[in-house]
Amino acid sequence: MVARPVVLSLMLAAVAGCGNGGPTAPSLPQPTGFGIARPFSTHVAIDATFQGGGRTVPGLLLLPPGAQPHPVLVLVRGSKRWTRVDYEPFTANFVSRGYGVFSYDKAAAGDFDRFADDAAAAARLIGGHPRVT
Repeated sequence: MVARPVVLSLMLAAVAGCGNGGPTAPSLPQPTGFGIARPFSTHVAIDATFQGGGRTVPGLLLLPPGAQPHPVLVLVRGSKRWTRVDYEPFTANFVSRGYGVFSYDKAAAGDFDRFADDAAAAARLIGGHPRVT
């Protein structure tokens, strides 16, 4: 059995059923790829992107040091104006406990269908990385 990344929503809001009927298959964002791993003393940082809503969505995968695979949380932010940088204390805490964290630039506020599509595409992308369990 293969484990999949966990989608974590700090907003704790259900996006299923929000919006105008949900996404359709042709509009779902698809995985794009990963950049070069940059090792630091406390973590490894890997830039990643995927396509969503006609745009390239940038993100950052942070993994604990070491070559072994790690479970990864996909950080799904709510509709506030917070950026990936605002969540660094949370991500640092997870990484220090052996979890990877993937955070990406979110869609425009109020676009709940795109929030859900982007979260699903982020999980698909991260699930394909060799250092993710």
